[in-house]
Amino acid sequence: MTVAGSSAPAAASSSSASRRQGRSNRNHNNDDVDMVASADPSSSQAQAQAQAGEGAAQVNNIEFPRAIAQNLKPAVGAFVPHNDSLAKGLQYITEATVEYEEFYGNPNFKGAGAKDSTIPLKKAPSSRAKAVQAAHADQMAFSNDPRIHAMEDALLSIKEMQYQMEAEKQALERLTSIVAAGAALPVANSLEDSYKNILDKEIKHILARRKQEAIATVGMNPDLQTFRTKVWEVHHDASGLPTSAYGEGAGGEDEDDEDMEIMVTGDGNNVQSLKCPLTTDFLEDPVTSSVCKHSFSSAAIRAMIQARPRAVCPVHGCNRPIALEYLQPNKALARKVARQRMIQQEMSQRPEGEAIILVGGPSRGTRFRPLSLNVPKPLFPVAGKPIISHHIAALSKVEDLKEILLIGFFEDSVFSSFLQDAAREYPNLHIRYLREYQSLGTAGGLYHFRDEILRGNPDQVFVLHADVACTFPLVAMKKAHEGHRGLCTILGTRVPRDSANNFGCLVAKPDTNEVLHYVEKPESFISNLISCGVYLFDCAIFDEIRKSLENKKGNVETDIYGREVFQDGNKLRLEQDLLRPLAQARKLFVYETKDFWRQIKTAGSAVPVNGLYLEQLLQTNPEKLAKTVPGGPEIVGAVYIHPTAQVDPQAKLGPNVSIGPNVYVAKGARVRDSIVLDNVDIKQNACILHAIIGWNSKIGCWSRVEGTPSAAHNSTAVTKSGLKIQSVTILGKEVSVKDETIIRNCIVLPHKDLKSSCENEIVM
Repeated sequence: MTVAGSSAPAAASSSSASRRQGRSNRNHNNDDVDMVASADPSSSQAQAQAQAGEGAAQVNNIEFPRAIAQNLKPAVGAFVPHNDSLAKGLQYITEATVEYEEFYGNPNFKGAGAKDSTIPLKKAPSSRAKAVQAAHADQMAFSNDPRIHAMEDALLSIKEMQYQMEAEKQALERLTSIVAAGAALPVANSLEDSYKNILDKEIKHILARRKQEAIATVGMNPDLQTFRTKVWEVHHDASGLPTSAYGEGAGGEDEDDEDMEIMVTGDGNNVQSLKCPLTTDFLEDPVTSSVCKHSFSSAAIRAMIQARPRAVCPVHGCNRPIALEYLQPNKALARKVARQRMIQQEMSQRPEGEAIILVGGPSRGTRFRPLSLNVPKPLFPVAGKPIISHHIAALSKVEDLKEILLIGFFEDSVFSSFLQDAAREYPNLHIRYLREYQSLGTAGGLYHFRDEILRGNPDQVFVLHADVACTFPLVAMKKAHEGHRGLCTILGTRVPRDSANNFGCLVAKPDTNEVLHYVEKPESFISNLISCGVYLFDCAIFDEIRKSLENKKGNVETDIYGREVFQDGNKLRLEQDLLRPLAQARKLFVYETKDFWRQIKTAGSAVPVNGLYLEQLLQTNPEKLAKTVPGGPEIVGAVYIHPTAQVDPQAKLGPNVSIGPNVYVAKGARVRDSIVLDNVDIKQNACILHAIIGWNSKIGCWSRVEGTPSAAHNSTAVTKSGLKIQSVTILGKEVSVKDETIIRNCIVLPHKDLKSSCENEIVM
């Protein structure tokens, strides 16, 4: 689909050129047919031309594409001045309507491509071509003639334009409704930017709908079927188009999604399948009847003829006789069958990728309170979208990855709304949530759902922890994994020496990246190369998990009093119980990234993560961020503002700020290094620094809500007099801060009314 404002003009230009060339070809073709008809006035070709002239009158009332122009033009007419591609679309459809009327109304046109589609279209036909045309005067109009195919391609292009116009119309209507409802667009974003953002979502939604309705399948497109039917009726006295011409199986169902399994025969009498009607499988040593032109597998048709002395063609509706002497080898068809077999074999051998995001559960992530009291940590918004949306965005770029599974302990309803939005945004991905009902450990949970994971026959599985943030270089990681073909590849990064023992540490060969030793949170320093919580496994990993579970069930541990304690045989931890044995077996490799990486453990850690993702957007997709415009607020650095938020022109935002839906930022307000969630009201001259402001909260005039600037290595806590101090101030849901109040380095639980200043406190 053409995106508005990008390739639409070029596509329209190329389409116009194709139509002009098509008109030229048709004019030459008409001359050719006239020459054939005049050569023998009594021929069936001349009689068919007269019948075609009568039949052409039956299709003057064209349902498509004129109906598109008539239906869409009133609806989008008011918007045309605002969007050039809409006007071009209407013009394109109008021109194409004339093309179709000329095509339908031309009594001389007979689709003279006939049996040999390589005949030059601009030259007088040879004697062989004349003979072919005379012998098959009643051929189907949608034969192998390339001009017919060009018209069908033009029709499908018009359908694509209709989808584009529909998306733009809906986007404009939604934009109008937002403004009409009083939810003004942010001053920081132009009207055009807001429209493009909404349009992008609408296009993705329509693509998802098209996929569900199978409209993209060329052979089953209803408008294309209508086109073929009308062309058939012109040349066959309004008789109905045979069902086989649609490429359908019994009952009208689409026999196969592969359009290449159906092809039009050169003689035009039928649609030839690459599958044998006797065996319903691909043709083997295909032979074609010289009488009816139907093709069969050689062994199958010969066996049938030998069993029936007076055999007729087994194709439904064909009663012509068939005998061994009528069968002729068809090498061209054999090549097409071989090519189609190769394509299907490649498709079947190409495994679909699988990915898993471990999202945890409500009993975990307690360090993310008070924010996790209202939304689970994986769905908390950073840089304008939920945390795991950044994971999915990276996974969507991996070739052949078709399914993403979320595995955790949350109720199914927690992710239902998110999954619906994700399906609209990523129509080519199947995203599901699988719920664990008992704690099996990270590796045990993977093994529990092994049948679901392996259902698509993947050869590799990505496993990502939801509580990490990075650029997720998954494509490069996959390439490295396929290079060494180890059982597992870990994404690794370097951290300062004094903090390395807080993570899983790796010792690896610098030349081969083979992991020699892995220790989870060692007591002493081993290495500053750590695991990022992102893994790529071969599916043979499930055999290793099974072996580890079997070994663990019989093992015992000794507690501090020397008593034997049996381990939980069904619980297996990924890092502690699986990666370490893999390293010892030399089956573990590391792919080291130089980009940013950050854990998301506490609520305060969301602020530096928000800044990291915003900086990434500033480098890769700056159009998604706000910018300073005349008459708008001052924007410093990377700032995200939701389209429904309102920011006063005299406010100052940034750097590293995310403003959520329906937020109001008043005159003179200052926001920096902060996340402001939905429906927050920030009054005049308020100051928000290094803070998270919860949903529906109110910040009074001249108030300050601030944390302490974090250290260079993005620590979320600072030390004062030997005590650990909260470095990010967090306000829970519906917290009210009165005018001229200072809240510094505090955590405030939901529904609190703060009337006096406080510092370094947890307000309960």
